[in-house]
Amino acid sequence: MANEFVPFAFDPSANVVSQPNWVAHPDRARGFQAGIADSASFNKAWRQATTMASALGTFIDERVSGNVVDDGNVGALTAQLAAAINATAGSPGATGATGQTGPGGPAATIQVGATVTGTPGSQAMVVNHGTTTHAMLHFTIPQGLQGPAGGGGGATGGIEEAPNDGRLYGRMSQTWSAVADVVLDGGSW
Repeated sequence: MANEFVPFAFDPSANVVSQPNWVAHPDRARGFQAGIADSASFNKAWRQATTMASALGTFIDERVSGNVVDDGNVGALTAQLAAAINATAGSPGATGATGQTGPGGPAATIQVGATVTGTPGSQAMVVNHGTTTHAMLHFTIPQGLQGPAGGGGGATGGIEEAPNDGRLYGRMSQTWSAVADVVLDGGSW
């Protein structure tokens, strides 16, 4: 295997600007301008870029098979870098033991707030106006659609009321009976 990305100006006596001078260099932020070239500054920029490229190429070369080729194919280099990172990370280990159960949380509460009627055909809705542990639920229930007209009630056209004489009444068949007068299965009601 081989790494074709090699550093430039890596000799200790290379013609490069010192690191403090490079950090303070005015062309470092805005780029080199037209005019006379300062070879030591150019060499510093090229050395930094090629050193990092060489380091990445070496990282790839040591972890995956195949050459790290300087042919301009960014997709191939990206795939090789991803494979090298995956090879370095390794596969996940076994699942660890289950930890201890934590302390119980506060008891949750639920309260019902307002219930309002929505427009016919709207969606039913429940909104929590509280918190996740102290819920205050507000309901919107859509009004039903208008139903068909009814056919009317009994002889009086509606529901007949029980007598209002202070006694408890129950309805058997078509007539009201005072509860004290009703006998079911041999017992009083």
